[in-house]
Amino acid sequence: LSLVSSYFDPAEQCFTMKFESLSGFTLYHLLRQLRWFEESAVAFYAAQIVLLFEYLHESRIIYVRRFS
Repeated sequence: LSLVSSYFDPAEQCFTMKFESLSGFTLYHLLRQLRWFEESAVAFYAAQIVLLFEYLHESRIIYVRRFS
């Protein structure tokens, strides 16, 4: 896995890293290989999933329907 680029946004205090794509490699395969994740890895992957849904929602690709 090779790092393609990285970027730090001082206004948002956010560091972003871009890696090459690994075709056919999924989080499920990684979990099967390692058997369990450290708490920090779980927090990282959970945050990535939340950021994905936020991006898709802001891009109007998905819609959040709130039930009252």
